[in-house]
Amino acid sequence: TEEHKDQEIQPGTEIKLETPITLYASIYRDKAFKKVSTTPDDYTIYNITTSPSVPTSGVITIDVNAYAKVGTTPDFLDEACIVSGNGSNVKVTKPGTVTKEGDNWIVTEQIEVELN
Repeated sequence: TEEHKDQEIQPGTEIKLETPITLYASIYRDKAFKKVSTTPDDYTIYNITTSPSVPTSGVITIDVNAYAKVGTTPDFLDEACIVSGNGSNVKVTKPGTVTKEGDNWIVTEQIEVELN
């Protein structure tokens, strides 16, 4: 109806989107990341992206700066990833998901990775 159109978002209207939060995680062993922080370091292998409104769940992928490291040592991907192929080139075919339980981030859906 014509009345409903007035409630739609008009062109040029500013829409405030949440700023995603990126966390940096090290290896995943025994259903927990050994280290998760707000800044990357030499141990960073994964990026967890979450939002301020739902800070207990997020999307996980391999940190682009860790590709060379995991390409030469694919053991770093154990438990958090489903790995196919064999090689040193890393390609994330599907990001995974994580949930925060207590102080630990738990992988609920593994990252799918191809090595070639």
